[in-house]
Amino acid sequence: METFLNEVRILSEARHQNVIEILYVKIDAEYQDQNGMTSHVVYYAMSFADYGELFNFLENTPQFSENLARYYFQ
Repeated sequence: METFLNEVRILSEARHQNVIEILYVKIDAEYQDQNGMTSHVVYYAMSFADYGELFNFLENTPQFSENLARYYFQ
């Protein structure tokens, strides 16, 4: 959990065109399922990725040119 919270903190502070922004975090939320069971959960809202995830692009691209890599990872 500590690693997750650290990542949320870092992403909440990050401001970059290629990093999805975390807009809202609720750490101590409760969720009740259809059977009435309650679980402790974490909710967070992120900005919308207009063109999808970079992972999907990387997965479907056989070779990444240096210029394209520079564009995403500058």
